[in-house]
Amino acid sequence: MNRYEKQSFIKIFLGYFISIGIFILLLGYLYFHQQRIHILQKTAMNMHQYVLKQKQSKFTYEQGGYSFDFVQYRKFKGQLPIKDEDVYYKAFTNNLIIYIDANIVDKEIDKLKLFTIILQISLMLFFAFISYILAKRSLKPMIEAFTHLDNFTKDLIHDLNTPITSILLNTKILQKTANDKSI
Repeated sequence: MNRYEKQSFIKIFLGYFISIGIFILLLGYLYFHQQRIHILQKTAMNMHQYVLKQKQSKFTYEQGGYSFDFVQYRKFKGQLPIKDEDVYYKAFTNNLIIYIDANIVDKEIDKLKLFTIILQISLMLFFAFISYILAKRSLKPMIEAFTHLDNFTKDLIHDLNTPITSILLNTKILQKTANDKSI
């Protein structure tokens, strides 16, 4: 590849790849955020199930990672559990708060984060390959045009050299003849 071909290839490749890369990163972020909210909603539903089991057993039911507490009246905002250090909590009535071990929820969020990163890297590699192919294909017409132009230039120079050579030879012959007559 010539210098101009390499420069064009790099510009085309980076144009495709960067635009697709930004799109993939944005979609990955939105996917992670949406799935994280889904995990927190699922956790809230599990907490609600825990509350129902507690009420049925008159608050004697035990489940690993879950606990509850009765507190003075406090108003809690939001439908999703809130993280506070090593627990997630959510208020269900004016004085009942359910706690869940943060490791349970955070492990699921970490799995989601790892999956999202692996998916984004895989997509970036795939689209880097696609960008490479598209850049190569888009350069093909330019390379063919330069080849035709180069061949045309070579033919033109060859065609011009023939009469110029003839003129130079005739000029030398005339000069030699003129020199011979002057002696």
